[in-house]
Amino acid sequence: MWFHWLNDPQEMMRPQFTRFVKEELFKMRCGEELIIVSLDQRGRIAHSNVIHMMLTWTSDNIEQNTIQVKVVPHNISLIIQNELKQGIYGIEASSESWHVGPKIDSITSDLVRNIDSQINAWKMEVKGIIEEVTSQSTPYDSEKEKLLWQQQTAWTLHLLAPQINDWIHEEKYIFLYGGNNIKWIREFIFKVREVASKTQMNFELAYIGKNKMIRGIINKERMSYCALDDSFGVWWFWARLRSMFLSRIQYLEMTNHLVKEYNNDEILQGLKKLLSNENKNATIEGWVLLSKGSEVVVCGHGSKMLQAINDYEIWKENIDATKSFGQAFKDHHEILSKDKHSCCTLEYPISLSKIPENERCPECSRRMQKFLTFTCCHDPDVDYDSDE
Repeated sequence: MWFHWLNDPQEMMRPQFTRFVKEELFKMRCGEELIIVSLDQRGRIAHSNVIHMMLTWTSDNIEQNTIQVKVVPHNISLIIQNELKQGIYGIEASSESWHVGPKIDSITSDLVRNIDSQINAWKMEVKGIIEEVTSQSTPYDSEKEKLLWQQQTAWTLHLLAPQINDWIHEEKYIFLYGGNNIKWIREFIFKVREVASKTQMNFELAYIGKNKMIRGIINKERMSYCALDDSFGVWWFWARLRSMFLSRIQYLEMTNHLVKEYNNDEILQGLKKLLSNENKNATIEGWVLLSKGSEVVVCGHGSKMLQAINDYEIWKENIDATKSFGQAFKDHHEILSKDKHSCCTLEYPISLSKIPENERCPECSRRMQKFLTFTCCHDPDVDYDSDE
């Protein structure tokens, strides 16, 4: 319902769009990322590249943020009638009630019927105004993207992985992990289960990495749950996170954040960590995100996270009435994180309007080196095996 074919596009296009095509779109070269320009019904540009908004937000999210009329209570006439009757004091106790009561009831009913018809007329008029406005607009516009992001104030698992909502609602400790090293994965799962048996806690583990071979081994040996069941699920999850990352940058740009201030944005930094850890060029054997329900506790490289779980006997004494398992784990992980870091890779599309000149590593905050990379456009970054 949001996409329309035009028999004669030239009649609907505004001069601004024609200029945009000549000055911007014709600059695109073969191999650059696809962009989708969103226009309103008057042919004006509503969003210069909406593809990241489309992948980040579902139609439900967008529809919930459109103009709409709330349903007027079905019993509003009865409420008004009762209020009017209560405004007439002493009628029931009066000796003349048998004479004036029916007349008052009659004119009250007439008034309520008139009010009811006026309310219905008001609803239809307002609905018509809204339909006229929405018919001249598009659900994919920059202001709506801005509104959707304003409702997200923290980097949470609700935003990242709706596939495990049941665990999130139950406020469980959740380990999401990825990587290409099956030896590390086996050791990590074994150690988490060992700590679970000592603490009598029920930890949930889910593999959300891209490696098809690893996912097959995990499923076959029933080592843990795989939140992404097939190739499409893997592609969609990581394509959505990448689009969320780029959409967040567009939002920060719309709200006049400077590029150097992006490093202070919790959501953007969290997305950077996940995307850099699961990049093909990453040198780490694995990575782990620990959350308590929806709240992300810590996200880090596999070696440090495995070391933190191995050191449980060292930091378990820190768990008390004021410090939870998650906080104690995070504190110990931060101590380990002062050591040397593995290499980290982060990719920006060349079509992005603003690319930082000085990017900071999401792990150690040092300045990252910049390289020019060519990626084969018919080789989607999904379900790769470690030996390819």
